[in-house]
Amino acid sequence: MITEVVPGLSYNSVTFDFIIHLDRNELRTIEFIGGRYNWSDALACYCDVGENTFTWEEAQSLAECFSKDTDGGHSMFPMLDVNSALHDKLSTLFIEVYI
Repeated sequence: MITEVVPGLSYNSVTFDFIIHLDRNELRTIEFIGGRYNWSDALACYCDVGENTFTWEEAQSLAECFSKDTDGGHSMFPMLDVNSALHDKLSTLFIEVYI
């Protein structure tokens, strides 16, 4: 069974996989930010335009990278517009893995 958590992010409760759909602009954003932050660096290694499937273990690894950027009281996903669909997808993935 696949349930959509937020538009562009779904979860397969049978295989425990997360599926993130990225459009070209979202991927360009990740590539532009690149190695400046852990979140974008981790995603650049895994992602392409279209559907990107992550096992539960890979999602946990990504969430750990996401949390490293908050050391020292910083916000999650630096340089990413908090009103963007990409921010919604990544925030929800983080919450789904850690809660």
